[in-house]
Amino acid sequence: MAGEGMLQSADKLLAPAVAETIAALPLTSEDAAAVRLAERYAQDIDEATLVHATLTKVLREVAELDVDLYDRLLPLAVRIERTAVLASIGPKLLAALEQLGATVPVRAKLKSGSMSHGESRLQALREARRP
Repeated sequence: MAGEGMLQSADKLLAPAVAETIAALPLTSEDAAAVRLAERYAQDIDEATLVHATLTKVLREVAELDVDLYDRLLPLAVRIERTAVLASIGPKLLAALEQLGATVPVRAKLKSGSMSHGESRLQALREARRP
């Protein structure tokens, strides 16, 4: 996919930022699945921009040839538009990062020692998300 469509500036990509954040965390092998999930979510968000740019170009060409086909494809283009993908996957990425302790509220809770002795990491993370 990266070879198709337009290249993005590295400072606009989410995957490298997520990788940098994950690299700075004190993780163990038990965190591997959550790490891979967070990385995949970030890649999917970044890829949506490339796919949408390519699709927009194709749709312009299709509109000139076949208006009915264009009308059928347009709703699909809207579904993979970056904002829609971000709205769908963004909260899942944030949840994965929270599970890894990569958000400010979770780190603050862990640093403050407000986790009780019997409280699990998951319970602490859930508590940190509460307003």
